[in-house]
Parts: sequence; structure tokens; C-alpha cells
Amino acid sequence: MLHLLLILVARFVLCTHVCGERQWDYLVYSLEWPPTYCFTHTCKLPYNINNFNIHGLWPSIWPSGSPTNCPNHMPFEIDTIKPIYTELQKEWANLDDFDDPKAFWKHEWQKHGVCALSDPIISNELDYFNISLIMKSKVNLLRRLESIKIIPSDSVTLKRDVLLNQ
Repeated sequence: MLHLLLILVARFVLCTHVCGERQWDYLVYSLEWPPTYCFTHTCKLPYNINNFNIHGLWPSIWPSGSPTNCPNHMPFEIDTIKPIYTELQKEWANLDDFDDPKAFWKHEWQKHGVCALSDPIISNELDYFNISLIMKSKVNLLRRLESIKIIPSDSVTLKRDVLLNQ
């Protein structure tokens, strides 16, 4: 019996203008639905997370691909994001190990964050993570889905056509 609440990986593409030395064309804002992720992975969560979780903000190259070997190798410094630590832990949780969010954040920073530094509005680690939090609050995907009667359920399977016809 499938007990997936909602099968949906939301990817919002934020197109940006070309400027300076940027080595990418747009940002992919990736959200994940924790019950679906945890159905196929071993999760260590202290409670059920019933909202989308930030998976990352990824500089991308058109038509597909990610930049590699970004010139800025600024190390991940947990102290830099202390002002938003609590909110990050709630909105950008490490679903594999909730008690160690730093490992996931470090991975995302080293793989994607340092590449995003070539954007004028992302000048440091705090900006990278904070912009992702701001985007989540602005998009509020769960509320948008609920407004078109798409609600997480253990018993109802969502058909792809339902989303495409909205």
C-alpha cells in the first residue's frame, strides 16, 4: 500500500539576466516533499514534516547542466548562518539526519552555493541560504496547491494530468 502523501518535486526556475563573470544562466529552486522522500530513504526526523522542504538553490546552465569548478572556494562556515540557523533547520532540514543539518547545508554550499556567488545579490554564504528561505515564504507551494484543491493524502493518488490541467 502506497502511503505517499503527494508525489511532487517542485522546481522553480528563476531566470536571471546575464551579467559579469557569471558562469550560469539561471537558478533552479528545488523543493522536496518529505513524506515521499522518506518513503524511499531512511529518514531520521523527530516529527512529521508536513510542508515542502528546501532541497537547494542551484545555478544551472541552459539547456541543461550545472557549472563545475567555480572559481570561488569559500569554505562553509556554520557561524556565518547563525542568524537564520533555527529557520534553516525548520525549512531546509536534513531529512537523512535531522540532528546533523550542517552536513547537508555544507554539501549544498560547496556544490552550488559557491557557484551562485557570481550573482550580485548573493555575495556570501548567509545571502545564499537566506534568499532560499525568502523564496520559500514567497512561493508557499503548499498553500498554492491547496487553493486548487490539491491536498496531501495517504489514500488519494494524484494523477499527473490533474497538475497539468491546472
